[in-house]
Amino acid sequence: VEAGCCTDAAQSTPYPGPWFILVDRETRRHKAENKSDVFPRLESVRLRYDIVDFSLGRLAAPEAGRHESPDLAGRMIDPDGKRRIGEAWQGLRRIAEGAKEWPPKKIAVCAKHLCGAATDIALRSAASVEKAEMRLCVATCCHHSCDYDLYVARSFLAEVGAARGRREFEMLQKSCGWSFGVASADKRRIGLLSKRLLDLGRLHFLRAKFGQRSTIKAYCDPRLSPENLVLLV
Repeated sequence: VEAGCCTDAAQSTPYPGPWFILVDRETRRHKAENKSDVFPRLESVRLRYDIVDFSLGRLAAPEAGRHESPDLAGRMIDPDGKRRIGEAWQGLRRIAEGAKEWPPKKIAVCAKHLCGAATDIALRSAASVEKAEMRLCVATCCHHSCDYDLYVARSFLAEVGAARGRREFEMLQKSCGWSFGVASADKRRIGLLSKRLLDLGRLHFLRAKFGQRSTIKAYCDPRLSPENLVLLV
């Protein structure tokens, strides 16, 4: 499952076998899954709606394989979104019918530079899966766009004294923007530490759900990209 997949996708792989569910709210041209001459053996379904309206736990539930059009959101969404879900479910049913068993025993979730609060939405969606073996790879970015109501580890920030409530969280969030592009070295250091705190909170959330195998690593030199951390399960 790739959240916020844009035009490219994790399905751009030479290995056959997996089914790919691609979630993106925008209409895209030149989509990777349409390149059948390059990836002829891969099966994929693209869900064109906001990841905030997508619950991976509901999709991976045993009853989902039996429903004509399950409620993947668990709440009311806009009528156009419901129509798109209904259309996409025809493709999703191919996954359930083509799989040897449903629900799937193994699920991998990935996202490339999922901005701000979108990372927290994707993490919460992954954590909603009850029984499947989960693997996750999410590269974080744009921490200044995080949202207090959506952030997954507010209690962690309060416990370490970094943000005890909305006002302090918003101060922490805004300071993330200092991590590069400002003249003051002290401000850049504070901005970088603020970003790391938010990601450590996310790691705390993942370890509470998936255990100590959850980790965070740098995947490239910071001179190539200052947004160089990835959450892994």
